[in-house]
Amino acid sequence: MQLIFSFDTEEYETPGIDDTIKIWANMLAKYGCRGAFCIVGEKARVLLERGRKDIIDTLAAHEIDFHSNWHSRHPLHAEYLDELGWDDGVQRVVAEESPGIQDVEKILGQRPIAYCKPGGSWGPQVAEGMVLMGLPVFCDAPFEFAPGKPMWYCNQLFIGYHTSFDRYFEVENRLAQMKADFRQLCDRIGDGTIVMYTHPVRLFTRKFADNFRYGRNTPRSEWVPAPMRTRSQIDALIRDFDAFVKYVVGEGIEVIDYQQLYQQYKEAPIWMDGKNLIQLAEQIQQELSYQIIDDVAYSPAEIFGLTVFALDWHRRTGKLPEVTPIRRLIGPTQTLKFDESEAAINVGVLMDSIGEINAKLTESHRVPSSIVIENRAIAPGTFLKAAAQILGAIETHAIPPTQVSLDPDWQLPTIVQRSDFAGMNFNWSMFYPGFEGKHVIEMAKLQAWTAKPALKTG
Repeated sequence: MQLIFSFDTEEYETPGIDDTIKIWANMLAKYGCRGAFCIVGEKARVLLERGRKDIIDTLAAHEIDFHSNWHSRHPLHAEYLDELGWDDGVQRVVAEESPGIQDVEKILGQRPIAYCKPGGSWGPQVAEGMVLMGLPVFCDAPFEFAPGKPMWYCNQLFIGYHTSFDRYFEVENRLAQMKADFRQLCDRIGDGTIVMYTHPVRLFTRKFADNFRYGRNTPRSEWVPAPMRTRSQIDALIRDFDAFVKYVVGEGIEVIDYQQLYQQYKEAPIWMDGKNLIQLAEQIQQELSYQIIDDVAYSPAEIFGLTVFALDWHRRTGKLPEVTPIRRLIGPTQTLKFDESEAAINVGVLMDSIGEINAKLTESHRVPSSIVIENRAIAPGTFLKAAAQILGAIETHAIPPTQVSLDPDWQLPTIVQRSDFAGMNFNWSMFYPGFEGKHVIEMAKLQAWTAKPALKTG
């Protein structure tokens, strides 16, 4: 069992609350723990403007991560991504967020490794953009493989939040209840990683400031600060939370940060041998989903790339490759377009097109939204199943069939049927009224092609 203490450090609207960061940082340091402080770009700039070098110096003992440039200021990620495609969406994310990452690194002296989404606002282009900017971990992710078990999605390590200090602000017998709930959570997650988060500001405030709710961008001169707690309330929270951290350490729970988590799951560039390639081709014909072979997980997008490469190699050389490179492809980036009026395709015609398909994969680094062969648009999942059938026939030295069937049901990976994918929504109160994010949800489901469990690499 491992535990990450994660801090959504975002509040820049209310004066007089910065010391909450220092209280949490010192509390953890007292027990030898390193916290992960996810800092908003504007919060880092405000600390500098207010001359809080003491807080900046205190944070040096902890991990610094990134919590967006402006957090709740509009337009939010999902608001502008809902009107953009994939490439222009990724470009917008990089343009909006890179100044904040630079400021956090410059002011606090550490390059962030993890990104924490602001509230309920995100999109798959955010994950892609953060990977491009060198942040390989997405914390408070919209989904993970299982509770406490990370997943890879858009080639970023996704892990959720599991519990919080915040839920105990108004609870009687706070410390006893926290201990009991934590023990139950440990039993449920087992050999995994619990992320326990809080908002440092909430030590001092009864609720959040309310200047950006429902799409508002209240001018700075009109900001209303958050209402404050009484001194006795603050002291009671600090006392109980301090005792809980002491309890966790005393129980022998290993406290880590996101850097340490990433090192456990970081994937090295690898090649696949011929035996495993054929096994993979057999498995993918059963279900459009991630596959695991020899303790390595492969996403549907990676399997697509492996299969196409191997068939192109066979087309050019007359034999299958001894090893095949694993390309970390992303999923389709446009609405799937396909015509499944015919139930089969000629194998020779498919193989004549495989070289061009393989070249486009390398060029675009993504699974195509459709594969056009002789003016027929084939869905990528349908194509993958047919290509895997051909690969299996070649390996067994059987006479390849003249035709392979096309399965019209193979469109999106089966993981989209999970409740977290199927029930995806944008109901955060910061969004402007009526916002649904339908285009962002469609993009997120298309990127299910990249989803696979994160397995410890040893």
